[in-house]
Amino acid sequence: MTAVRRMRRATRMLALASATTLGCNDVVIGTFGGSSGDASGGGGLSSGGTGGSETTGGALLPGECIEAPFDDAPLDPQLWATWADGDALVTSGNGVLTLRPPSGAELGTGVVLLQDHAVAFDAAHTILEVITPPDPTSDSELFLQVTQQVPPTDAVLALGLRADTVIATARGDDGTQSLFEPVATGTPRWIGLRVADGTAYFETSEDGVAWTIVASVPSPSDFVGASPLVMVWNNAGAGVSDPQPVVVDGWEICAD
Repeated sequence: MTAVRRMRRATRMLALASATTLGCNDVVIGTFGGSSGDASGGGGLSSGGTGGSETTGGALLPGECIEAPFDDAPLDPQLWATWADGDALVTSGNGVLTLRPPSGAELGTGVVLLQDHAVAFDAAHTILEVITPPDPTSDSELFLQVTQQVPPTDAVLALGLRADTVIATARGDDGTQSLFEPVATGTPRWIGLRVADGTAYFETSEDGVAWTIVASVPSPSDFVGASPLVMVWNNAGAGVSDPQPVVVDGWEICAD
């Protein structure tokens, strides 16, 4: 098993705000399994910085992070699985991850942490920098998502960006949906998911330092073995005639 470098990071500053309910929208949540996958497009895992330790497996100690640098090296297929439906493309290079959505409806592309490295997400967070958001005139949606995979259940936390709207979803182990609604307008620079003291928080930020909670619910699962993922998905409809690339960076998965 490939060694995974992990780093200890300082606690993020949080600016609390009340959740705003805007209505309902369709969000398609994917389920991804297996301990290996199509690693086309490459990818790699790195912590960046100094002071980290190398371990194997998916367990993270409090304060430790897994970071994806998206440098020019291919993503490690023992850590990450990538997928690209239809004519979609996923590439990692120059420090960013580029996801070009497919042209067909209800298809997608993305990167997921493999089950062999699934992490406990009962006291943890994952954040993502959005450099180029989905085309607001298309049906494409960017998701930062956490799925319970070891053992597999239907539990999901997801924060999506579609048509200049932020959409939050929470679903329990039995498939019961406790949250599924737009929670903010606009396109934040950063998005994040966090679980602490039995509560799941959905957060946005403009600088990656000061965070706003746009929604919160009781955590729908213990998330004892979770696989975070990043994906772009085309919602139901006519598809996307001219798919525009979505570019992200700064993805990290941390135990708090």
